[in-house]
Amino acid sequence: MPERRESELLSNMKLRLEEDGKTADIYMYNCLESTNTTLKNMAKAGAGHGTVVIAKEQTAGRGRFGRKFFSPADTGLYMSILMDVEETGISDISLLTCGAAVITLQAIEGLTGIKCGIKWVNDLYIESKKVCGILAEGVVEHTTGKIKSVVVGIGINIDTKCFPDEIENIATSIYKENTTANPKDLVTLLAMDITKRFMSDDVFKNDEKYMSIYRENQILIGKNVTVHGGSEVYEAKVVDVDSKGRLIVEKSDGVKENLFSGEVSVKMEV
Repeated sequence: MPERRESELLSNMKLRLEEDGKTADIYMYNCLESTNTTLKNMAKAGAGHGTVVIAKEQTAGRGRFGRKFFSPADTGLYMSILMDVEETGISDISLLTCGAAVITLQAIEGLTGIKCGIKWVNDLYIESKKVCGILAEGVVEHTTGKIKSVVVGIGINIDTKCFPDEIENIATSIYKENTTANPKDLVTLLAMDITKRFMSDDVFKNDEKYMSIYRENQILIGKNVTVHGGSEVYEAKVVDVDSKGRLIVEKSDGVKENLFSGEVSVKMEV
């Protein structure tokens, strides 16, 4: 069978969502390598604030540290939304991921009744299994070298029943947790709800509100963890999350450290 080019896999439709005098252009695709990659290219070509890209399938979906995000066809919501830094008055780009986690958590809970938790910095969990990943990537202005906009990618496992062996025991889907949910309807409802929430000024002007919710739903607080920070690996206890979204951990010697990035895994108790 001849190899199909990406352009041959695409069948796109453009919609426009209007909410409280604001608009969002929504581009829907059958298949993309990555919604983040597509939207970043669109941003460089002049796409405006609030532009949304949604795909039924991703062939190269990704998360933090270049990890793959399992995105099979017709089983999840894979979307990215473009946030213009100047137009929205984003106070701290690093907090966008935290705000996105809160927005997505509220959308899932509001539409399904399923209680989610947030695992620092960008994952949503149901009990002990991941149901959603979020990846925020900056788009740099060529002439100034400054970040002009941010693409926020959100991947939610909705109707995924089988996962690859390496994540089978640590991933779940909404359908697995609530079999009464209609997967097809839920994809559309979640996409619209999340987009409307992003169109709200609160996302950019009420950091304290979102960080309070982020902290309340943080599943790592009080847990013993292993911290992987660059070449350093150490054991610590999670104490809190600060106002900048940094994880506060206490090392075995009592020294506290605020983590802006890195990988944290829950230490198994024996």
